[in-house]
Amino acid sequence: PNKGGPRVDYNEVYFAEVERKLAKNIDQTISYLQKTAARMPKGSDRRFELLLQSLNLYQEQASYVRNEEARSYDQGWKQWDAGGRKGAEPKLDVSDSRRLWVNVADHADKLLGEYPRNKKADVITYTYAESLDFVGRSKEAAKAFTQLIQKYPNSVMAGEAYSSLGDFYFDRIDFRNAMNNYKLALKYPRSKRYVWAMYKLGWCSYNLQSYKGALQYWKNVVSFSRRNAQKKTILLKDEAMRDMVGAWAETKDIDGAIAYYKANGGEKFIGSFLKLLSDTFSENGQYPAAISTLKRYQKIDPYGEAAPETQKEVIALASELSRKELLWSELTQLAKLYGPSGVWSERNKENRKLFLETQQMIKDQMIYYAKLTHKAAQKSDAAVAYEAAKRGYFLFLQNYPTSKEAAEVKYNIADIDHYLKDYDSAAKAYLEIASLGKEKAVLYEGEKVKDNIHRKVSKYMLEDYQLAFE
Repeated sequence: PNKGGPRVDYNEVYFAEVERKLAKNIDQTISYLQKTAARMPKGSDRRFELLLQSLNLYQEQASYVRNEEARSYDQGWKQWDAGGRKGAEPKLDVSDSRRLWVNVADHADKLLGEYPRNKKADVITYTYAESLDFVGRSKEAAKAFTQLIQKYPNSVMAGEAYSSLGDFYFDRIDFRNAMNNYKLALKYPRSKRYVWAMYKLGWCSYNLQSYKGALQYWKNVVSFSRRNAQKKTILLKDEAMRDMVGAWAETKDIDGAIAYYKANGGEKFIGSFLKLLSDTFSENGQYPAAISTLKRYQKIDPYGEAAPETQKEVIALASELSRKELLWSELTQLAKLYGPSGVWSERNKENRKLFLETQQMIKDQMIYYAKLTHKAAQKSDAAVAYEAAKRGYFLFLQNYPTSKEAAEVKYNIADIDHYLKDYDSAAKAYLEIASLGKEKAVLYEGEKVKDNIHRKVSKYMLEDYQLAFE
């Protein structure tokens, strides 16, 4: 196995290769079928079967080529993304498959013209309409789907046509008309697009702000897929479970969401739901509710990869509330829970990149909020604000006493003490920096030394000791 690299799905590789070979060989088969059909009497059953086989092969070929275009685009986009997104962003090129879908449309139209009353005319009509849609002639496609429904109302293909009409209106943000067509599609349970219509009804309801309705449709998708364990329905089940997150967040039904996910094997979505709900509370200025929601997530998944980021959000919310005691308490928890000696780090030690990023994040958060509080104190010129900043700096030193930022933090503490006329404390802080020696008594800007402050702090130390003596 390629540890740390992308996992290769050998089934996908196999099917992709098979599709490429089939696409190349289809032209030869179609040519043979059409030559044979040309020798048959027009209107004969044998000629129809040969032409229908040709149509099906055209359709398969167009599908194979469209899949290959999508794979090529995905691969190109991933390479562009991994390479730092340099140059023009790759675009999906469907010119080859579009040409083939035009062949499908033309062939289907001719076949319907010669055999308008054939028992398979409904299927051919759907193929014709679908191919028009693929080549961008969506209005003509919608008209063909409508004609199919009118002409073959009892056919399973009418159900698929209703679903396709739903897509037509959905793409135009006409969610009410889309919903009407998807609902009519549900009257055809044997249709291949039955569960798709159900799934899209969830999105119609969501976009129309009927969040409980959306949840119910998506729950129906999950129930249906559990009864019909086919690849397509399983994929839609996962999509429905994922999409529910937004609807659950809108209803703010935390207990209902957690109970549902646990009962239906969707535990992995609980964290996403709670984080999204917290974001919703934050956007509405409901910071205590947001914090409470994030704390609940931490209890459910304390060792998950996203747990440290969740605590980071809690800290940001505490800052928004201007509750300094809560801020320092949560920063202390950040180091305690996710620092190098914590249980979280032990559980995630195999993910070296995540571990290192988390440790850097903890350090950055501590010094950021100490400096932010110091800046606010300078603006307000309030002694209590300066004391709060010192609390933040001392918390940083408690966790990172030998870090390269320690000299700067101690320098800031000394500066605050001097401003507050606590000259003895200021002098002692300056002494600590001076005691580091000329090489270590420096300020950094990133990884580079910005300023050597050894001489400066030695002078300030003497001045403050003199002021303290006086």
